[in-house]
Amino acid sequence: MGLYDKIFVNLEMLPVTDKEKILLQNAEFQTNDLDSGRQDYRITDDGFLELIDWEWESIAKEIRKKILGYERLEDVHKDIFFHAHIYKPNKNSYQTCEFKARFSYGKLDSIVRV
Repeated sequence: MGLYDKIFVNLEMLPVTDKEKILLQNAEFQTNDLDSGRQDYRITDDGFLELIDWEWESIAKEIRKKILGYERLEDVHKDIFFHAHIYKPNKNSYQTCEFKARFSYGKLDSIVRV
């Protein structure tokens, strides 16, 4: 079992139904197509891929991530597959939603459902 990176994306950018958007609201998207080093990435609303730079901080007996900034990744020229599992309460089961994001020079060309 490998390590996954997290990828954050605005649900409005995904080719899903309105019902699926509701189910995906708290979903965590994962990918193996980047560094696979448990990093966090985001696809910005204007379509750029960015690495989220963060560090752990301790606040009142709680440890959380503190975001330090974002690094735009302009050298990414590939397809990035990412997925999330959504729970379907009426069927008591999970569904995997998988997507392919195509990047050229770190800029999003398209996102399609796989």
